Amino acid sequence: MFLEPIREPGTRFAIEHHGGKAGRFWGFEKVELDGVILFRPRMCPHCKREAVVFDQREFPYCPACGKEPFLAHQAQPARRSRPDIERYRRLKAQKRGRIIYK
Repeated sequence: MFLEPIREPGTRFAIEHHGGKAGRFWGFEKVELDGVILFRPRMCPHCKREAVVFDQREFPYCPACGKEPFLAHQAQPARRSRPDIERYRRLKAQKRGRIIYK
């Protein structure tokens, strides 16, 4: 039997209050019009028609073209050479065996 935590009527849990990124804008760009600085939502780099928003999975996408914008941190990681991987594994084994302390 699963019991939900008791909460006061009219209040929300932290996860209900803060929610996720779904529906929020991906980012903002600074624009100056007639000496007034505005922050407008960042437009899609592919179609430049709609602002990029987050979907339910919390991934950015464009509602007009459906494409995800290119994100620098999602680029492919650098490939490591075989000797680097083997060296890393040897060091980890030595640390586990208490041969070296770091």
